[in-house]
Amino acid sequence: MLNDVELIKKYSRRQTRIRAMEALFAWKIAGKDPSAAELIYKPYLMELEQIGHRNNAMLLLNLFNGVVEHHEEFDRLLRRLVRNWDVNRMANIDHILLWMGIYEFLYEEDIPPEVTMDEYIEIAKQYGTADSSRFINGVLDAAYHTLLREGKIQKVLSSSFPKGGENA
Repeated sequence: MLNDVELIKKYSRRQTRIRAMEALFAWKIAGKDPSAAELIYKPYLMELEQIGHRNNAMLLLNLFNGVVEHHEEFDRLLRRLVRNWDVNRMANIDHILLWMGIYEFLYEEDIPPEVTMDEYIEIAKQYGTADSSRFINGVLDAAYHTLLREGKIQKVLSSSFPKGGENA
């Protein structure tokens, strides 16, 4: 049986993002077949619902379904941001984390942009390559500022968060 600290870690928002990342990885590797991903996220989703973590359950479903629905739109943005780089040659985890971060910027209005950036940088440190966290940081910062400049999002960074911009 898990103690309180272990329960909090197992069902945290970060762990929910990691499960969504794993499901999206399975989906992407399986030729964008959603049934492969369901094997990953459905048991965790059921656990979240059983313990009453409906917000995390919704985040998991929103991340997965939102990225599946909008990944091509996100790739168009990424192509503009990472010139001279083919998005299809990005490391799969980096690509998925960028999709997820862009999804959160655009569609998860209750999540501050600095939380989104911090979460995906930390997940990249754990699951990506040696350079993933810096890459994710730079591209998500550029994506945030581009979306803000284009009026696609209204979220602003807190005054204590370092400001990036076009050269980030």
